[in-house]
Amino acid sequence: MLAKKCLMGLAGLLVCNADMNEELNPYSPPAHQPLPPVQDGPIALIPVSGGLRFANYLVDALVAQLGGGFLLGLGVALVLRDKANEFLESGFLTVLSLLVFIAYYIVFEALTGRTLGKLVTGTKVVDASGNKPSFGKIVGRNFARLIPFEAFSFLGSSARGWHDSLSGTYVVKCR
Repeated sequence: MLAKKCLMGLAGLLVCNADMNEELNPYSPPAHQPLPPVQDGPIALIPVSGGLRFANYLVDALVAQLGGGFLLGLGVALVLRDKANEFLESGFLTVLSLLVFIAYYIVFEALTGRTLGKLVTGTKVVDASGNKPSFGKIVGRNFARLIPFEAFSFLGSSARGWHDSLSGTYVVKCR
């Protein structure tokens, strides 16, 4: 479409662009391009590799153990003050730190299906039909992490850990 555009210039003079083509005008707004739809439904069940699972574990262990340990230690020091050494020497701190580690996974996976490690690697937890797992599956999945040597169970050929197979969940690529 050809159009004649006229504007009042700074000096009060009428300035016109004769026969400017709108499609070639470098100052016209960009054409509207809709965004692709967000996938809310089931995700394809293509399990991720053992390498990605190990990367998830490293990031999550770093965040949960260092971050949780710092907060736990700070809490013990502030609350118990003089009795902190006795508490640290008892075995109760080990149990408490395991609960913090499990709580990290349960909170993040129940709310978003992803922990910080999964966010970094672009993976998420889904159930057998590709949807977000139920809260019960998330809790069972994460208490299964307490099985001795479970952390190495995903290094086999299927790269599916015991905590996945026992709870009926999968870790899949989501981006």
